[in-house]
Amino acid sequence: MTGTRPTPTGIGQRYQQTEKYRAARKRHYEKNREAHLERVRQWFQDNPEKKRVYDQERRARLINAPAVPFTAVELDARLSMFPGCWVCGGDWDCIDHVKPLAAGGSHMLSNLRPICRPCNSRKHAKWDGVEGLVA
Repeated sequence: MTGTRPTPTGIGQRYQQTEKYRAARKRHYEKNREAHLERVRQWFQDNPEKKRVYDQERRARLINAPAVPFTAVELDARLSMFPGCWVCGGDWDCIDHVKPLAAGGSHMLSNLRPICRPCNSRKHAKWDGVEGLVA
């Protein structure tokens, strides 16, 4: 058969190709580190909402908090259910884990609500149980 691509003869060859690829990517990154970091900084600056979600997911991973994946569209739909800050009712500019990750909360839509910065700072990582919920 002409025109067909040969397949690897085993997992060993595939592993070697993967290692070569990783090594090449690492060399490229080391050579272009500053340019890469500048692209990442610029992306974070251009996408603050995605950066916020990224930071929350990263923090949840670091403390091994349970997480249920969700999209930005689902997050927007969840936050649109609330007219304002879930604590004081004012304009919100943060997203709060109602049960904090530090108190064993999970990173999932049902645990996220909009909150203003002063209320978020005051609440910090406190969790008084469901009785303590205002809204």
